[in-house]
Amino acid sequence: MATQQPPRRPTPPLLTEHITRILATIDASSTHGQSLTEIRDRALVLLAFTSAMRASELAALDIDDLQAHTGGLIIRVRSPHPVQAHAKTFITIPWADHHELCPVHALETWLIRLRDQLADQDPTGSAAADDVAAADHFAALRADRRTDPKSRYMLEARRSLIAGMHGAVLRAILHNGRVGSTMVVDPHRARMARLAVTKTITARARTAELQAPDPTGRYYSAHSTRAGFAIQASANGASGRDIMRHGRWTSLEVAREYIGNAEPFQHSAASRLGL
Repeated sequence: MATQQPPRRPTPPLLTEHITRILATIDASSTHGQSLTEIRDRALVLLAFTSAMRASELAALDIDDLQAHTGGLIIRVRSPHPVQAHAKTFITIPWADHHELCPVHALETWLIRLRDQLADQDPTGSAAADDVAAADHFAALRADRRTDPKSRYMLEARRSLIAGMHGAVLRAILHNGRVGSTMVVDPHRARMARLAVTKTITARARTAELQAPDPTGRYYSAHSTRAGFAIQASANGASGRDIMRHGRWTSLEVAREYIGNAEPFQHSAASRLGL
């Protein structure tokens, strides 16, 4: 007789209110959220929540997978597993209504800081060799979006930023304050590992003193942002089909854990057969 498996305890979701609290805690630090680690972690938390990416997908994300658009960012999501490396999809991350909650702004702010840090670490590298036009572009990007971020000029600046960089989006930050560089002997050490992504989100939730709904169950992790995306989007009126497409869920049963049983059938063509 087969041993009955204990029921799976779902990961508690991180919803918008929780994400807001995490970001407020980062901003309330002694460095007002401006340290290298804080800028990276802000981008990580917002990207994890709005993209519904898995920790492995976040760790595998490269700057070459980003495309600036007037509406925000287009991101190519690739499987980190070699046997599925050909599998990829594209998702869109729009500008947020609130500047401090905007994943596009947070991610590009991190890339600017990363670019500056790499230039300091390697003054002879390509990151330090700007032409005049590029220098003007990056000056505009660093000016806290004083120019309309959706303007054609800013789009060119954002595209220049992405085009001039390569390697992992989320980098390891070493004890000496240096960021991981793809120019080191082992470039894989430059990239945040999947476990590091999860630990960072868990640590940020703890720092914000968030209490998991079930204190005897699992605590917040990288999967909490993915689950939270589905629940929050559904509560705000997004269709099950759109949620499943964005989160790349292929199993309706798995999606139902987050968005409920009835909603996915709301737009069923079979309901229009007149039966």
